Formats: sequence, structure tokens, C-alpha cells
Amino acid sequence: MASEEQPVLREARPEDEAGIQRCLEESFDDNPKVDPTVRHWQYHNPFGELSAWVYDAGGRIVGHYANYPVPCLLDGEAATAGIAVDAAVSPDFQGRRLMRPLNEALYRHSATKGMRVSLAYPSNPIAVKGIRSAGWLEVARLRTLVLAVDDGWMARRFKVPRVAARAARAVGFRLGRGPAGDEVGAPPEGLDGLWARFVTRHGIRNGIIRDAAWWQWRYADSPMSAYRYFEARDGQRLAGAAAVVVREDFGGRFAYLLELMADDGDAARRVVRAVARNVGEVSGIATVAVDDGPLHGLARAGGLRTLPVRLEPKGLWFGFVDNAGSGSAAHLTTQPWHIGWGDLDHL
Repeated sequence: MASEEQPVLREARPEDEAGIQRCLEESFDDNPKVDPTVRHWQYHNPFGELSAWVYDAGGRIVGHYANYPVPCLLDGEAATAGIAVDAAVSPDFQGRRLMRPLNEALYRHSATKGMRVSLAYPSNPIAVKGIRSAGWLEVARLRTLVLAVDDGWMARRFKVPRVAARAARAVGFRLGRGPAGDEVGAPPEGLDGLWARFVTRHGIRNGIIRDAAWWQWRYADSPMSAYRYFEARDGQRLAGAAAVVVREDFGGRFAYLLELMADDGDAARRVVRAVARNVGEVSGIATVAVDDGPLHGLARAGGLRTLPVRLEPKGLWFGFVDNAGSGSAAHLTTQPWHIGWGDLDHL
């Protein structure tokens, strides 16, 4: 039964922690942020101050939305962006058009916290329509790239006989023989230098700053999953690096390349070979990227191929909200962005 209580929209306070957890538990079946350890790691990170808003119905938290800070290049300059997550309204308060005021309050407040834009990654056309009404500006649809290593998965996914799948895999997904990098037990040493060269080489002006501080927080410090790290070196210099998590998806078991950086295609191939040789029994290796962007090029150099849209497991769009609402960031939609799977908060 819907409650008659009229909720009050306000900024979240420390004493709302238990209420926010209950609201998330009521609203989602599988949100990892119902674990307060995960939520605290993400919300209170080293990159800035969280913005969070709630609906309060007589002391009960019945709505919630948060924007956590991330280091970002915007217009080629170091800045702070937000990643807006965990938008929730308790089931008995849904249908009251509470989300739009909640969105607007969060984005305005985030601007006062130094977050120029809010990054968002809707995963279906309905979500795109809803977030666009809140001021979201589309940059690109991300494409899925896959390196198949299992003939059985190929046969099932593409609905062809196994012998045809084997032939197609040999022709279409070619990692090739050659030297491989190594798996290491922590984020590789030298990430700051690799990232700086990567930015210069590809002229990156927009996107999360993927330096050593990012890798340490996003992966090494995360309580969510056991991430694995791979590297390729030219002597002492780090030439390529990847962060990987293994997940069930695409009708199989896949190694997700959450991060992939390399000085060139050769280093990218060495890193991907290291992943293929060390992750165990998987159907393949996968990532997402903007068409023709630097990550797309490196993934293809590593043997991954772009799936046709009709075969993608689901769509994934990227865009942002100009938190100040002034239109001063609108021109960023026409600039290239460096986006990866590691940007998403749920992986």
C-alpha cells in the first residue's frame, strides 16, 4: 500500500546511513552498495567530496541518489567529475514523480562540490530517454569487443555448427603467436608514466585520469571483487597494463578488460596474450570502447573484434550532465572521450 506521507527532499546527513541502506535494499535485488563497506569505499574516496540527497518521510529514507567524485580530464585539464549512482525510490513511494526533483537537486549540489559534470552510462533506450530529460547529453554508444577462445561458445553465440565456429574463430579472432606479458599481484609499477604517454600519444582530452592513484583506489582498495593485473615491459619501462575481472556473461565465462593501456599495438598484444594464458578456462576476453578511440584501437591490436550490434548482450551509452546547467560543457559532446568498463561502478 502506498504511503500518504509527503517526503521532504534534502541533502543526506551522516545519520542517514542506516536509512539509505534500507532504501537501497528495498529498491534493488542485487546492488552491491547494500553492503555498507562497499558504499563507504566508493562514496568516500580520495578524489573529492561526495554529494548525496535523500527523500525523508517522517524520519524514514524513501529516496536516494549519490554522486561520487572521480579524477577526470575535461578540455585537456585535470578536473573532477562525478559518477551518479544508486538512484532509488522505495516501492511504496514510486509513481509520484520524485526522481526529477531528486536528479536536479543532486546535480546542482554536485557543482558546488567541484564536480563540473556527472558521468552516466545508461544501458537501454528507456533509460536513455529518462536520463536525457534530466539534462544528460549523449557522447557515444559504447561498442562491445570480444576475443573468442572457445569454439563451443562461438557455436552457441553465433548459432553455427562447431566446425564452422572453429574456422570462423581462426579467421576472425586472431591473437597470434608471440611473446606475452606477465600477471602481477598488484597494479603495475610505472602507471603514471604509461598514462602520461598514453594521453600524449592519443591526444586524450576527456575521460577519467587512469594513473596509479586511480588504479589503487578503483581496484586494489576495492572490497567488491578480486581483480587481476597484467603487464608488458620494455626493459624496466612499463609498456602495457590491464586490469581484469572474470564474469559470467554473453552466455559464457569471460575475462573483462576493465583497463587496457599500452604504448603501442605490440605491447597491447603482449598484455592480451598474458590474460589469455593466465585467466583459466574462459569463453573469451571482452571489453567496451568508443568506436575508433584509443582503447578500441588497442583492443583490436590485441585480437578483439567489435560485435555486431544485434549480437551485443545489451546496449551501453555514455554521456554526461552539465551540473551547473549553464551549457558551458555542451561542447564536450563533440570532443573525443576515453571511456572504459572500469568507469562503471558495478564491475
